[in-house]
Amino acid sequence: MISQPVYHHENFTSIHILKHGVYFIGITTDEANPLSLFQLVHLIINILHSYLLQISENTIKQHFDIVYELLDEIVDNGSPFITDLNTLKIMIPPPSILNTVINAVSLGTSYGPKTPTPSVSMVYWRHNDIKYTSNEIFLDVNEELDVILKNKGELITADIRGEIVCNSRLSGMPEIKLSFTNPNIFEDEFCSFHPCVRTFIFKKDRVVSFIPPDGLFKLMDYLIPIASAGSLPLIVKPSLNFNKTDGKVEITILTKNLSGSGNKKILENVAVVFKLPSTTLSVKLTANLGQVHFDQQTK
Repeated sequence: MISQPVYHHENFTSIHILKHGVYFIGITTDEANPLSLFQLVHLIINILHSYLLQISENTIKQHFDIVYELLDEIVDNGSPFITDLNTLKIMIPPPSILNTVINAVSLGTSYGPKTPTPSVSMVYWRHNDIKYTSNEIFLDVNEELDVILKNKGELITADIRGEIVCNSRLSGMPEIKLSFTNPNIFEDEFCSFHPCVRTFIFKKDRVVSFIPPDGLFKLMDYLIPIASAGSLPLIVKPSLNFNKTDGKVEITILTKNLSGSGNKKILENVAVVFKLPSTTLSVKLTANLGQVHFDQQTK
């Protein structure tokens, strides 16, 4: 059993990630930052999941030839090389019933992995001849709010961690321009973009201009610091009172109107997770709104 996620030796550092019952292990010299290795291994896991749909010992064995070719392209001479998913899918087609049967009966590699055909286009992440009957693109904005408050509600630190995920089904070589109502909240040092984004346009005009890859991809990540508790969509007021034998916990949650136009934004699926001491034997729970339950195993 591997216990520590990072193991340091005199000449090297090893890391491991347990995902879907499989250990992914990476080794680097002291010259490289172990955090970079963590990021690379997570990237490899995401690529494998996109190819295999389900990561397990059996799927890796079944498609070992594809896994081997992917690793050969993702890492070259110990350094990250090709990490763009769309480029990899052009070079190494994902497994299908057809090529699985071909590989199984050893009929050759005419349907197998291939090098992308040369193109005059510098847009390496996209084919030139993509065609769709109905042109459409979908964008999902996913955000997480990470907040630390004192017991009386005073803000210690807070930030929004967000991502914009796109699913493109557009023909040809479309150019998309995405503008924001208040682009000044995005700071350059707290944003990262897909290679398709023209970052110099964003720095100049605060507009995200890009030619999208085909299919699903992450357009950008961002972090927005929050300066005051007044900007939070919720007011959380905890009251804790413990002694040696028992205790009482009261949590009050209120929503605030942040729209500024009189139309209150709707918050859905709000969940509060509160971890009790490991010695807790039983609890008595009540809720004025919604549902509440206690997990005896995780407390």
